[in-house]
Order: sequence, then structure tokens, then C-alpha cells
Amino acid sequence: RRQTGEDCQRVDCHTELLYAASRRHAHDLAAHRFCSGAGQELIEMTSAPAKSKAIFLDRDGVLNHDSDHFIKSPEELIIFDGVKETLLRLQSEGFKLVIVTNQSGIHRGILTEEDLTEINQSLIDRLHPVSFTAIYHCPHAPDEGCPCRKPKPGMILQAVEEHALELDGSYMFGDRSTDISCGAAANVKTVLVLSGKISAYNPSILPDIPDYVYPDINVAVRSIFGE
Repeated sequence: RRQTGEDCQRVDCHTELLYAASRRHAHDLAAHRFCSGAGQELIEMTSAPAKSKAIFLDRDGVLNHDSDHFIKSPEELIIFDGVKETLLRLQSEGFKLVIVTNQSGIHRGILTEEDLTEINQSLIDRLHPVSFTAIYHCPHAPDEGCPCRKPKPGMILQAVEEHALELDGSYMFGDRSTDISCGAAANVKTVLVLSGKISAYNPSILPDIPDYVYPDINVAVRSIFGE
């Protein structure tokens, strides 16, 4: 059914971007789901009938270099070497790929929703032929208590509902404690990569202990799923 912004205020406070193949061998924005206030209508999404296992991915620090000043434009998006091949490997294993990212820079006025859309589109274009099932983001600050902001599992749980995903056999890859806690709360296996905010593993500072710890996503996938 079509939902109103009033409905979405309860659970939907992030943006979802779905991409489809385009004539220029990239992925164009096919649908944009968002919650911007009462009365704003949402575009209905179509879920696949069969359930699939998924890889939930933080973006900054996992797929691309992070920045203390936020990634504000496509020019600032520096993708890690080997990520395309690694994501294609995950797809070949039957996983759906879903990005779940906190982007409080929007709330802080550092970037806009439009900026984020351009950055994500650049990521999609440059990682072609990788196919992402969805990209979710939470634009809110930590003190707003948003149910979708990691470490809460709202984005993962909504992706499961909207895209017929199953938690059993799924993984959360992240570079922060909030990513690991998010995955743990959603009851998926968690993988901490040391390519972002946490560069050395110290379990004493983590609220939740990850199932796996690796230097980066490339090493993690080779180690977990085999060469």
C-alpha cells in the first residue's frame, strides 16, 4: 500500500536508493524512498518473493576511504583497491548487497540529500557491474534517538522486510563499533574491518565482540569464503 509521511515517521527515517542498469552501462536511480515530514507520500517498493541471504555493508571505511570531515562530493569518494572484485565475488556466492550508512552530516548541514545521492550514484557507476539491492542511510545525529541510526538495527530490519532477505547466513561488515552492535542486534554475523575508524583491534573498547576481524574487506572475504 502507499504510505504517508505520518506512517513513516514511526520507522522510516532514512533514504533508500535502488538502482537499475542503464544504457551507459551504469546504474541509475530507479526509486527514492524517504521520510521528510507529514503528508509526504512514499514511493512503494517491490520485494522479491524468494528470500535471500545478504551482505550488509557500511560505506565509509569499508568500501571507500573515510574522512573526519565527511564525504561531501563524488570527488572525495576514494574507493579501496580490490573492492569491485570482492563485491562481485560476494554476488557470485548468492548474496544480495545492501549498504547501511549513518550520514549525520546531512543533519549537521555539511551535505545535502542531493549531495549524498550524487555520491552514491558515483559509487554505483564506478563499481559496475556490481549490483546493490538497496542503499539506506540515516541522516540524523546521535542524540536524536533515531531507530534507524546504527548501532540500532532499524536499517537492516527494514531491508529484510522490504527485500525478502533472511538474517540467517547474512553478514554485517563495518569499521566501527556501531556497525558491529547493529549487526549483533539484528542477529547476523559481524565482520570488523580495520580499514577505517578502528585501525587496531581492542575488544575491551567494543560493546559487542565481532565474529571476525580482518584488515579490510578484501582479506575478510577471501578468509571467510575461501580463495
